[in-house]
Amino acid sequence: DPAWRETYSKKLRLLGSCLTIIVPSVPVAEQIAGWGLPSYLCEAGVDPQTVLSDAPQKDPYILYVGRLVKHKRCDFLLAACARFSPKVSLVIIGEGEERSSLTVMADKFELNSTFAGNCSDAEKAQFIRGARMLVVTSEYEGFCLPVLEAAVNKIPVIAHDLPVIRHLY
Repeated sequence: DPAWRETYSKKLRLLGSCLTIIVPSVPVAEQIAGWGLPSYLCEAGVDPQTVLSDAPQKDPYILYVGRLVKHKRCDFLLAACARFSPKVSLVIIGEGEERSSLTVMADKFELNSTFAGNCSDAEKAQFIRGARMLVVTSEYEGFCLPVLEAAVNKIPVIAHDLPVIRHLY
């Protein structure tokens, strides 16, 4: 997406004026180092309160957690879910500029989908614990905390082969 790349390029030019860049993962630190810039690694963790006992899944669903923007490619997930027969349930947590077009797409495909918007950490934890799986369709991630949250809750994750995903697993 040319618009995203232009925005990213502007941000990268700003990074050159920084003394140190705080980064969320080893792959991002390596990328920053490749640009000749100093970085400090500050990885995120998962609050132990978000891990509860195994709850039975009444109505299993596929879960997406993230901003609804182009490079997160939530449209891939909707198109994939449209191919399932019978239809699967899908819960999408997040907000962003793509929400209205994704809602239209879900309606067009007659998906059993719930757009939950932005949720509290407690609500997100409930959604993660009840999910059949978490799907990460993003073309780029700096850390991807939902993958870690799903992992500690023993929820399978399907994701693109991204450096940060390999780092977390």
